[in-house]
Amino acid sequence: SGCEFTCVRNDSSAWESHERDFAVTHTRLINKQLKLTLSELTSTKEELKSTKEYLKSTSADLKSTKEALKSTNEDLKSTKEQLMRFGNSTEAEQTDRSPADMMWKLSLGITEVTSNVWVVNDITNIRSSKSLLYSHEMTFATPNAAHRYSFMLSLRFTSEGMGLYFTIRCGPVVQFLDLLSLFEGQSLQWPFKHRVQLKLINLKSKTHKIFSIDDHQLWRDYFNQYNPPIQDNKSSLGWNTFLTKAEVESGEFAIHNTMVIVATLLDPVNVQTQQQSDLIKKGNA
Repeated sequence: SGCEFTCVRNDSSAWESHERDFAVTHTRLINKQLKLTLSELTSTKEELKSTKEYLKSTSADLKSTKEALKSTNEDLKSTKEQLMRFGNSTEAEQTDRSPADMMWKLSLGITEVTSNVWVVNDITNIRSSKSLLYSHEMTFATPNAAHRYSFMLSLRFTSEGMGLYFTIRCGPVVQFLDLLSLFEGQSLQWPFKHRVQLKLINLKSKTHKIFSIDDHQLWRDYFNQYNPPIQDNKSSLGWNTFLTKAEVESGEFAIHNTMVIVATLLDPVNVQTQQQSDLIKKGNA
């Protein structure tokens, strides 16, 4: 029986030793997990701090964006007001006129707001080159914004004289009116139905050369194909002998090597028409 007692006691001691080992191991694992958890919490704390700073920065960006949108809204409001003034102004043509053109218009006593002046310098070299010369893009400044059409003139010297041509354009005014249409629904009226008078100034005898773009079917067919014109349209129509060879060589239309051509927008053809002619009319500019 003594042996049995000793064996039981030894088994008990071994069990207690295993329990202690297990407790120590378990405690170590728990400590390790706690350290890992503490490390993760520290990392999370740093991430939260970083997130807080990011949110603070984002809040500042949102505030800045809000201010920018407010400023943009004010700019759009100002732009709308400017476009409305542009739509009602009768002096819009000044935006595409050079100072020299304006000076010529004033010196010639031209008061019509729908008249544009093209000053062509260095005529001698232009005559010798015989190449097609385009004007800058111009705009008829009518009180009605829907009739502020853009156009270009062009000329070419040939062995028979000088040709003069008219080109209807889409132009910058259409772009302005497209933007204005976002607010008010305004746009240019197409096709072009107005008449245009082209006058080549004679500074010597005041016998100016005047041709008119009127209700002739050739002109109507030309304009009806544009509803509206394509961007950068260069297709033109005009007179191959706006000036005869004799008129060119007379020098009366090129004073100091300069020609002055006036384009004036007239009433639409369905209001009042003017017969197509190659007449030379007398009168002051």
